[in-house]
Amino acid sequence: VKDIQAQLAALYATGFVGQVSLHWLRQYPRYVQAALIRVEKRIGDGERDSAVMAEIADFWQEWQALQAEALEYPQEVLIELEAFRHMIEEYRVSCFAQQLKTIAPVSGKRLQKQLVKVKAALHNS
Repeated sequence: VKDIQAQLAALYATGFVGQVSLHWLRQYPRYVQAALIRVEKRIGDGERDSAVMAEIADFWQEWQALQAEALEYPQEVLIELEAFRHMIEEYRVSCFAQQLKTIAPVSGKRLQKQLVKVKAALHNS
């Protein structure tokens, strides 16, 4: 429950409407629906939820660390960082509410690849 509360607080942080592209804003209702499905499923499968949550937490920490310096990044880095951030949400959908479908294929490996892409863009800027 705490993880879902943190997820929703991050999605709906102050100023999110002006900071998130329309493409990703359109996905927010699905992200909330996936969180609700996750709560319903957790009742019967807490171990799986915890394992997936730990993997997602690692990516989330990486995103938070990168986001902390975002004001200094060029636009192309910000675009890749936003993609990484919302890939994390898509991964939540994939893991906890598959019936809602993701807008693109996503996995732990794809998240790692996007993270490398963000860091490479930072290095090259």
